[in-house]
Amino acid sequence: VARNAQGHTAKGNLEVQVMVCPKILPFSFGETPSNAGDSVQVVCTVVKGDKPLRISWNFYGEELSSNMGITTTPVSDSMNVLSIPSVGTANRGNYTCVAKNSAGYDSFTAQLLVNVPPRWILEPTDKAFAQGGDAKIECKADGFPKPQVTWKKAIGNSPGDYKDIKDLKPGSDDIKVDEGTLSIHNIQKNHEGHYLCEAVNGIGSGLSAVITISVQAPPHFEIKSRNQTSEKGQPAVLECMAKGEKPIGIVWNMNNKRL
Repeated sequence: VARNAQGHTAKGNLEVQVMVCPKILPFSFGETPSNAGDSVQVVCTVVKGDKPLRISWNFYGEELSSNMGITTTPVSDSMNVLSIPSVGTANRGNYTCVAKNSAGYDSFTAQLLVNVPPRWILEPTDKAFAQGGDAKIECKADGFPKPQVTWKKAIGNSPGDYKDIKDLKPGSDDIKVDEGTLSIHNIQKNHEGHYLCEAVNGIGSGLSAVITISVQAPPHFEIKSRNQTSEKGQPAVLECMAKGEKPIGIVWNMNNKRL
């Protein structure tokens, strides 16, 4: 009602519209992780909110695009389906559905977990070490769940039967395994042999690699020095016998000068 100074009045009707913000129905990718290669679908449904609505999908904060191997399909004005035809490691993570209208927006995030069999990050290879030094051999793999990495040593001189490293010599601290890295302190000839690294996480058959560790002994003389007598004017033969890993280079000095 409007009134002026002369007492005249006027009446009119006014319609007030209240816009309702979107509300997304909670969703999930399932209670258990998907396996690599499976197809996955999830539906984002807006159960409340005035139209028009805009529904989009984000992956770690970035809007999804078709070149990521993921499709998003609008089923209706208030429903959108996210589809992954073949899930892999790169698809693991948080997916967010965002619904917007003139009144505001709503979002909901669900985590996609993907079982992935172990794969090598760093596959061990044959190694040779100098006797008395410290040896380290890395064996690393990833996957989901995180693979358990173990080291074993062959019993005997050929691959076949293996025994877990921690069971070889109870109480000994010269051999350790930490986060897939095999460490041998003060490595000796008895540490030579075939070693098996295994990575398993319950998905697939797991990974295994057999390597050979060899220890090279430095040259040494069993007889450090000796005197030899020869007759003047007669031929003299001096022998130098060294032991160690071959090939061994032997040189002769006389009065600290190379012959």
